[in-house]
Amino acid sequence: MEEHIVFNAEHNKSDVEGETAAIVTDKSDAVEEPMALIADNDKSDIINNTYDGEYYNFDHVPSSDEMDMRLIYYDWLADTATTSHITHRRDAFITYETIPEVPISGVGGLKTYAISRGRVNLQSECDGKIYILELHDILHVPGNRNNLLSLGRWEVAGRSYRACDGILDLLMKEGKPIARGVKVRNNLYKVTFKHAPETAHSDCAFSAASPPQTWETWHQRFGHVGYSSIKKLLDNQLVDGLHIDVNSPKLDCVACTEAKLSETPYGPTLGCPTKPGELMHMDLWGKYDVASINGNQYYLLMVDDAMRYITVKFLKTKDQAVQKIMNYMTYQKAWGKTPCAIRADRGTEFVNEALREWCHSQGIELQVMAPYSPSQNGVAEQMNRTLVELTHAMLSASELPEFLWEATVAHAAYLRNMSYTKPKAKGTPYQLWHGRKPNVSHLRKFGAPIWVLLQGQKVQRKMLPKSLRRAYVGYDEGSKSVIYYNAAT
Repeated sequence: MEEHIVFNAEHNKSDVEGETAAIVTDKSDAVEEPMALIADNDKSDIINNTYDGEYYNFDHVPSSDEMDMRLIYYDWLADTATTSHITHRRDAFITYETIPEVPISGVGGLKTYAISRGRVNLQSECDGKIYILELHDILHVPGNRNNLLSLGRWEVAGRSYRACDGILDLLMKEGKPIARGVKVRNNLYKVTFKHAPETAHSDCAFSAASPPQTWETWHQRFGHVGYSSIKKLLDNQLVDGLHIDVNSPKLDCVACTEAKLSETPYGPTLGCPTKPGELMHMDLWGKYDVASINGNQYYLLMVDDAMRYITVKFLKTKDQAVQKIMNYMTYQKAWGKTPCAIRADRGTEFVNEALREWCHSQGIELQVMAPYSPSQNGVAEQMNRTLVELTHAMLSASELPEFLWEATVAHAAYLRNMSYTKPKAKGTPYQLWHGRKPNVSHLRKFGAPIWVLLQGQKVQRKMLPKSLRRAYVGYDEGSKSVIYYNAAT
């Protein structure tokens, strides 16, 4: 999640009127302002002269065919002595204005000169959130060894900083940390930023929010659910956290074309309205030729008739279906639902003595369809097709192994429950079933790279990485954790 923050450091104002601790403006007359800095030829004991701001934290100089990380990440020294923000990097500027050479006093009477000023965008990451810092009137001092962040300027308009145990936090007015640095030699703090691209500028203050993503990004995050369904979610405000750039193009998706092409369906079937949990549509999918990563080759689909809420259970063999059905219906009773009927085809997983006797003892009607008439169980059949199409599209787009189909189906069902459903236009199946609106801000593209912190017995030796890259394949709502795929295991 990313927030955009523009800092106000006007010298004739002590606060920003109407500020909501998010976006304000940082402008000053840098030409007339006296300032102090640490110069490139500073021989005092203020800073370690072996430190080079561009090479800090990097082991080697990249070759021409490698990505030069110095162009992405670079360090700033936070200091109370300097009275202006200063950088030696010309490429960091978004806007650039040449000015008459301004003398700048350094420690020990040393002097250097600023040749220009402009706007610099920095990207920080703090507590798992990303922020864009837009700083105005930054001085360009080519001869200075370090990039300097003025803590005095930072305190303008009520902002503050906190230093404790070698850690420096830059705080907004409400005390929210948006950047963090560590103490280096000579009582200075090093804050690492990433170079941020051009951002839309605003002269007024407004609340911080996640930047809107494109239609294509949300299409991928929702597991290739159609654009029209996502638009319904947005227009009817059926979910929270759905921030879309409505002016972005709705690009054709090759994976969807490959996965969803089909014949036109017959008209809808008519039926009496039901209450949640009363009628459950069921269907068994499989046997699939490729066993899943957990050794399963089937899944049991259960769809609530009233809410269209989906539940899937994975099976190694068909005969496990009976126990899965009994467990699920018992679970529904425990949560206050009243199961009255099961509608399914005439497969042996449904038409058997064990399930028939159990349904009779529980007062549940077992409704089986006419032979070779799958359309009579159209709700389950259509939902099965939807899940398979979404699974196909996600696996195709992510290029992950086929044996991950189980995790993909589970993720497709999770996404479908939070998506617009035409028969239940007043809310998503998730909201109708659980009684609360879902928040979708945590969703990410299936197969997207994520970094997992190693913990417990998996922690490596101290000199080895603390986290490893994995592939995002789902989300477990019970534990509020990400499900990932580790190709090594």
